Amino acid sequence: REIQAMKDMVKHLRKSISSGKTGSEGLELVGGNEKSGNLLLHGRPVCDDGWDLPAADVACRMLGFEGAEEKTTNSHFGQVEDDFLMDDFKCGGEETSLWQCGFDSKNIQCDQYEGAGVICK
Repeated sequence: REIQAMKDMVKHLRKSISSGKTGSEGLELVGGNEKSGNLLLHGRPVCDDGWDLPAADVACRMLGFEGAEEKTTNSHFGQVEDDFLMDDFKCGGEETSLWQCGFDSKNIQCDQYEGAGVICK
């Protein structure tokens, strides 16, 4: 079981290295392609609690895209680490950075299957 978990993690890391897109302020996509993936901010995942299309729009613009086609939840592009940086988002959609949205960084209660992600336009 542990060996399979290690194999899955290596596969995920290889995929994120080969297909990742990094934008401003340390935001990157992992597990998808140049327009989609789970979000890592400064190498740490973003939790999907409160994750909605306005928040996804902000993330996609941070990555240099027009906006979001879809928001994804439940670690859609593969399990993430459990050292989340942000939780419980409240974005209006006009922000230029996720840091400008309301969020919780102290009382994070998320598991590896709760990674937020995007499919950008």
